[in-house]
Amino acid sequence: DHVRKAINQLGEISIWQVDMKPGRPFAFGFINNKPVFALPGKPVAAFTIYHLFVLPALLRAQGADCFMPVSYWVQAEFKLTSGKKREFLSARLSSDSGKPIVCLDETEKKESSIISMAKATGFILVEPEQTIQQGDFVLYYPVSLA
Repeated sequence: DHVRKAINQLGEISIWQVDMKPGRPFAFGFINNKPVFALPGKPVAAFTIYHLFVLPALLRAQGADCFMPVSYWVQAEFKLTSGKKREFLSARLSSDSGKPIVCLDETEKKESSIISMAKATGFILVEPEQTIQQGDFVLYYPVSLA
């Protein structure tokens, strides 16, 4: 990866790769004591990493009191068996009889090269080898595009 080599030549890498999907090839480091974020090249991976890591870091650097990603438990309106990695899947929050439920985004293809956030309102966290049944509670991270 050219960006990783460039950061190492000009400064130092503090974090290289995160154990999640999408977004593994994330890097964080410093050049001249200034933070540098290197996001993955695939659109959904970059979007996910930005919302989970970069935006909170920028908010904290600006002195925000609340900078960690917001998350809460919502009932799943789907079934899913995950793979071997922690995944953040695009999802859509809606309501059923007045209670919030979360659905997988209709365009979710489990490939970070496909822009699958078009109708999504956030992400759900799926742990490695987790089985989710309809009605189970999942951790939902809302995303604001404003």
